[in-house]
Amino acid sequence: MPATRFVLVAAMLLGSQAAEVTTVQKFSMILPPFLFASVGYGARENVAEDPLAPSAPETKAEYSTAFALLGRRSALLLLGSLGFGEKVIKVHDLYDGKGAKFENMVPAFNSDYFEPYVPKTKDEYAAAFIPEKKLCTDADWQGTLIDMFTPDDTNPDSKRFLVFAEEAGELQVSADTGGEKWGRLFDKTTSVNPVLVPTAVSCVRRTSFISKVPQGAPAYAEALDGALDFTLVLGTAFGEKVIKWNGLYDGKGGKFGGNSVPASDSDNFWRYLPKTKEEYAAAFIPQKLCTDADWQGTFIDLFSPDVTNKDSRRFLDVAEEAGELQLQVSADTGGEKWGRRFDKTTSVNPVLAPTEVLCVRKTSFLSKVPPGAPIYAEAMAGALEFTLVLGTAFGEKVIKWNGLYDGKGGKFGGKTVPASDSDNFWRYDSETAS
Repeated sequence: MPATRFVLVAAMLLGSQAAEVTTVQKFSMILPPFLFASVGYGARENVAEDPLAPSAPETKAEYSTAFALLGRRSALLLLGSLGFGEKVIKVHDLYDGKGAKFENMVPAFNSDYFEPYVPKTKDEYAAAFIPEKKLCTDADWQGTLIDMFTPDDTNPDSKRFLVFAEEAGELQVSADTGGEKWGRLFDKTTSVNPVLVPTAVSCVRRTSFISKVPQGAPAYAEALDGALDFTLVLGTAFGEKVIKWNGLYDGKGGKFGGNSVPASDSDNFWRYLPKTKEEYAAAFIPQKLCTDADWQGTFIDLFSPDVTNKDSRRFLDVAEEAGELQLQVSADTGGEKWGRRFDKTTSVNPVLAPTEVLCVRKTSFLSKVPPGAPIYAEAMAGALEFTLVLGTAFGEKVIKWNGLYDGKGGKFGGKTVPASDSDNFWRYDSETAS
């Protein structure tokens, strides 16, 4: 039976024929004629060999029916999914799909045709690259990344890791290619340990991959001559955080593996993946001394599953209530504003209550649940009670939240939620803090 097919779909901006699609974590390879393999989700099958397999979609209406909105909409820009194993661009008909007079009467149809979505090239990334100008710390360099243009790494799930090793004082490179794991992240004693060495410019580092080459290998002499020396620059391209790599021999090019490799200032890019909850939990360092002022601020809720608006914010404000100071929680989700920041008389007023430890607070979100709501009894039983710890992760100020029932887990909304000491993180938003 054919395997499950899945794809990301995006709509093109009418009239431009080259709309910029919101960030997509998996890129595609184009296969002629008009067959598209979505890397990481499985290539389209040859269903002709299976007489029981459903026929491939051939009509515009079938594509339109299969289209499902996944992402946010901006003008005519859509991000969605199909079940056909293809990554395509959906283009609205005239007048944003409403139909109107244009030479002849055009009927209303919001999916007029579909085109392949072409992944960005290395040259396009090079042209769009903007080097980071602020001070870059070890924390800024750390993360999990995708190697985008190395020709011999074809596994879409292959990952690179930049981890600062405290004991060695080094920013170490490791990798999990799917077929091989290398680097100190996986073996603390391995000699395979490329390191990103600081330069006079904090957002520029140097490295050598000579430790990846065994001494008896044919390429070892060339590696000794500097073939695998590189300069890396931290920056952004297309709104994504990336590292730009120059080419072999620190960008100068030369002989390697029997080939003559040209000079290149932009030979590869590594793209950062969003950090996971588990990575934040592992990197979290609790703060030791905290005042009310340290807790105050504007925060981004990183891992609540119902937060899909990138502009959604949380606020911690100190306010006087009945002669006492309270650290009150409010929110602007984009679709809703709640809390005392926006309504001084509202009953929705979660408060961070002090504990014996200055950087640990407790709160309950019971006031967010109306008495008639299905989950009200569970909320009354302590489901929405949490312990918060102020600290840092990856050089950023964050608040760590434990899970439901003050981290113990339990029944909530018809599901059994596991215990968790690190169920969510709120990251301090220095750019929009007020």
